[in-house]
Amino acid sequence: MTKLTLTRTHQNTTKIVQSRVKRDWMDATYNKHAYQCMPMTLANVYGWEVQMEEDLVVIWDGLNSPPRILQGEFTSNGRKQAVSSIIGMISINIGWTVNTEENYSTWFTGSPNYIMDGATCLTAALPTSWWPDESQMNWKITKINEPVTFKSGDPICFFNIYDNRAMENVEIQTKNVWDDKDLLQSRMKYSDLKSKNNREKPWEWTKGIKTGVDADGKRIGPAFTGLPKLAEPSDLTDIVVDYSTDWLLRGGVDVEYTIKFESPLGDEENILRINKDNTLEIIYLRDSRDEVARVKAKNYEIKPTHSNYRNLIEALFEIDIPMTTSVNLSIYINTVSGSIDGKARIGDFAELNVSGMKKK
Repeated sequence: MTKLTLTRTHQNTTKIVQSRVKRDWMDATYNKHAYQCMPMTLANVYGWEVQMEEDLVVIWDGLNSPPRILQGEFTSNGRKQAVSSIIGMISINIGWTVNTEENYSTWFTGSPNYIMDGATCLTAALPTSWWPDESQMNWKITKINEPVTFKSGDPICFFNIYDNRAMENVEIQTKNVWDDKDLLQSRMKYSDLKSKNNREKPWEWTKGIKTGVDADGKRIGPAFTGLPKLAEPSDLTDIVVDYSTDWLLRGGVDVEYTIKFESPLGDEENILRINKDNTLEIIYLRDSRDEVARVKAKNYEIKPTHSNYRNLIEALFEIDIPMTTSVNLSIYINTVSGSIDGKARIGDFAELNVSGMKKK
């Protein structure tokens, strides 16, 4: 037995379960005839699926550009659900890191025999015995100038694990079926039986793989005893997070971040200071050294993202450097790495990217 470790990267994230057997197109076949194919049905469930948390709608113009996200970039609980940065492709964050024991890796792809309208999945093999980051599922958009919807609850990713030593240790032997007269005769009999059944009982399957017997009723393999049941992650109790400033401070002390307002005229580096008295201020610097002014936020709010390490701060400042204007700051602070990213709206005339890092 081997161990699979799933680590949440967000408090409220996607659901991981054993991959479902149901496929809409298989349901639509006569009397759900497609499920009679045991190898295909087995493939449907032989791994785990990651389910889409909320609807995601994208559109691609077919040019050398990433798709536009029309809906669902962020979920209602603040988790960043999708990233569009690759030409013609959308990357979906699964909200988990997947880790295996030594010598095992993980195969990520789309759910077997699952048809997605307007997109096709990409496949990746990750060395999850050591790779520490969250996995993404990438989809190539195939419709042009038409919205493509990934629906809530859809199986957005499928994965299973494998021993990465096995393939490299395979020895290949080739033979001819006609050199084994008994095997050739047996398979010709089975082919004749299938043809007869197709004529006389067109909606019944011969089921040689399922029964493990040949056309003469001789057992050549084990009988199928049912679809496998895979372990699923236990439901974790929701973590209660205190989204006050004190939670960000952790130690109840003043915390400073270098913060850059990125503009065409150059990056201005200043200091964002979260004070232990629950006030927030920006310290403006000259040449990133001398203090020019110190402005406290008129109001600010730390909004829950239900992340164990990423927190949204929205703040309003009024400054008079060099003229009176407002600065609406909307930034994410990562309390693990200490990094900052976000936007600053300067009055009604500019929106600047913001980046920064916690001071040591």
